[in-house]
Amino acid sequence: MAGRFTLPHINISALRVSREYIGTGSGGSSAPRIRAEHASKLISELDAALAAVDDSRSADPRLDIPEGGYIEVELRGRTEPSGALERKTQGIRPGAVREEPTGRTVALYVPDHAREALTGILIDYRDGPLSERAQRPPNAGAVESVEAFRRARLGTFWTDDPAALPTDPQYEMWWAVWTFPENEVAVEAICHKLELRIASTDRRLYFPEAVVIPVFGSRAAIELMTFTTGVVAELRRASDNPTFFTDTVRETQHAWSDDLAARITWPGSDVPAVCVFDTGTNRLHPLLEPALASVDQHAVNRNWGVSDDHPFGHGTGMCVSACKIDPLRRGIGVQF
Repeated sequence: MAGRFTLPHINISALRVSREYIGTGSGGSSAPRIRAEHASKLISELDAALAAVDDSRSADPRLDIPEGGYIEVELRGRTEPSGALERKTQGIRPGAVREEPTGRTVALYVPDHAREALTGILIDYRDGPLSERAQRPPNAGAVESVEAFRRARLGTFWTDDPAALPTDPQYEMWWAVWTFPENEVAVEAICHKLELRIASTDRRLYFPEAVVIPVFGSRAAIELMTFTTGVVAELRRASDNPTFFTDTVRETQHAWSDDLAARITWPGSDVPAVCVFDTGTNRLHPLLEPALASVDQHAVNRNWGVSDDHPFGHGTGMCVSACKIDPLRRGIGVQF
């Protein structure tokens, strides 16, 4: 019988995807810009994009007139949006970022009062004197990384699977609405005015620079909120978060684990193995014991032991997460 280290390789050729290589630097193309032509093109596109912002402001009596709006910006290669576009003092800041074959597409929020400042950056680049040492125009690092300005679309904000974005205006679902922390209250107020269901605070995700709020509504309603208020920075499909298990049922988590373990069809000895480097493992965990043999637990220093002595069971948690991995998504199918 073949040993565990002499098994044949897993064939993943049917799952491969080929793409052209794109460097991770600040630029994709190395072609030099002709600054007068490039600046004039961008100024014209920016004016058209900002005019579209004004046109998209619905006269819906339920909503207040926003003080800014989003435009779409195409960037060269892997340019960082914050470095190229963000102007914190003016309130200009990037929202959703989508990876494209030739670069990045960014939803850029432009307050009404900052429009002249943004246009001024382009004019300075076009008309300003070259630097003495590098012979570079003003704002070259920012402007030359921009390929185009365009009118924002709902797809500009969508960073999930493109096929999952509904095309039917009346299609209803739970949306993950990403917003800046200071706009959370505004999102709540807008959802109330538009009669949209909004998740309570215990179902939201909080990050230093964003709040993710599940909102149930039609595509048409989400479009209305996105383009007439300026509070939406990014959109995805909403998914449940684990707060129910980490907070609500903390005292009964063992019963939940036992119930799950009883319903699992455990893998045999001929499935792919996962090696986890961490703080040890509590093998008596009901979701690990059938998949982890004691002889497969090791420590670099034998004096450490192989049990998980991390105060929050970090190694054990990592192994439980690894136990869910299956390249074909057909179940557990993994041994350690």
